Amino acid sequence: MSSSSPQDEKAGRYGILVRLLDLIPTILLIIVVVSIVASLVNYIASRLRPLVTGGLDIYSLTSAVLDQLKKIYYSDAPEPSAILGILAVSILMSLLSWKLTSYYVIGTLMLSVASCLILASIGAVEYVSMLNVLFFWLLNFFFYTTHILSCLVEWAGRQASILISLTIATSTLTFLSAYIDKKSGEISGKRLSEKSITRYALLGGGLGVIVGAHTFKHKTLLKDSFLLSKIVLATFAILYILATALLTAPG
Repeated sequence: MSSSSPQDEKAGRYGILVRLLDLIPTILLIIVVVSIVASLVNYIASRLRPLVTGGLDIYSLTSAVLDQLKKIYYSDAPEPSAILGILAVSILMSLLSWKLTSYYVIGTLMLSVASCLILASIGAVEYVSMLNVLFFWLLNFFFYTTHILSCLVEWAGRQASILISLTIATSTLTFLSAYIDKKSGEISGKRLSEKSITRYALLGGGLGVIVGAHTFKHKTLLKDSFLLSKIVLATFAILYILATALLTAPG
């Protein structure tokens, strides 16, 4: 009857640690996303409630919608500061799920085409060209994404202390994870998945990954430019939204 060697036992321990480190960001990210979705639903409901409870008939409601569409159609391009926020939201959405992001982009594009056709049919706009549709889609994308940004900032502002603590905790964990991942790769060949590392970055742990990779000379992480770029972008987006929430918080 053969007994496992110390090397095998060590590899087994590192394998368990890596599986645990793979599981933690998934659980935390699900909790965070559910909280954001609930906040977004409440945000939308709070802005639709006046229309529903205001006693508007279908004609008045249609007129209000058309007026809003015309405002978007003839609105100016957003300010540079607003573009920075839109970029942060776009980064978070694309890193969270490419599929959902593509649905969002296609959805806003289809809505823009339909809106242009409606505005042209009632004579609200003079003419509609392909360039008009594309520009109107950009304005629509900016408009809806700005509202998502407002919801995120409002959500982050309500629980800023929790998010700061989460950022510190995940950064500490990812700093240690860089060492564990390097050792596990050397001993057992098992490593943290790229998805898990990206999810840690989306939870605010990107700085821990970068500092840990340099401290422990984790060559695999340091040489993966695509993964590092995702970590840097996620860190920028998270810190931007958190900083905006703190700067715009009342009092």
